[in-house]
Amino acid sequence: MKETPLDPRLLTSSVEASEYAVIFWTSGTPRAGGVVVAPESDEWLLSETGIDEVLRWARTRAAGRDFEVLALRPEPMGYAAVRLLGSEPCHPHGSDHS
Repeated sequence: MKETPLDPRLLTSSVEASEYAVIFWTSGTPRAGGVVVAPESDEWLLSETGIDEVLRWARTRAAGRDFEVLALRPEPMGYAAVRLLGSEPCHPHGSDHS
């Protein structure tokens, strides 16, 4: 990790996240012949809340599954997302949901 002081004048705009996505991942399942079925996901949209409540909700429902949390901003064709925590199971850096 690299630390660098930030000049707050460089923050030219900010957007309050009012919606979040939580995606729980279940590991791939081995099948006969050594074939592994791809990981499965369980996606949830949370709104009218803040990040602390989202994290509590996700950790309570994870049941041992990895998960990722995304802040969402509505756009004309869906959402723009910023990953706040975790990663997709195929991502080389693994998961981080502590």
